[in-house]
Amino acid sequence: MTDSYDHVKHLEMIQSVVSRLSSNSTSLKTWAVTLISGLFALAAKETQPQYVLVAYLPAVTFWALDAYYLARERAYRGFFDEVRVEEPEPDQYFSLDASAFAGKRAWASALFSKASSGFYVPLLVTVLIVSIVTR
Repeated sequence: MTDSYDHVKHLEMIQSVVSRLSSNSTSLKTWAVTLISGLFALAAKETQPQYVLVAYLPAVTFWALDAYYLARERAYRGFFDEVRVEEPEPDQYFSLDASAFAGKRAWASALFSKASSGFYVPLLVTVLIVSIVTR
């Protein structure tokens, strides 16, 4: 009975990490749009088109961070699946070490995934268009 209860609790702990990483990714996207919109507004108010060019820095930075969180989330999902299928030894319960599931190219894969590039590439294109229009 306790082994089954511990197994469920272990899965819940892993799922909470996955949820937190997903929430961080959503927050980054929200911050990216907010900050870049603010830079656009500042450029329009001050009539300084170079402020638009500054928008590239947060866009690329948030993209890299978002890819990091997505790569970690994928590793924990793989860890969750392994723990779900195979019940770990009692001395391994409540371990949150998902390093075995983080591939060598996990970050690059996450960087160019549909979830990440599908958001940030259009954002960068928008910054490019606005910088061309404001010149």
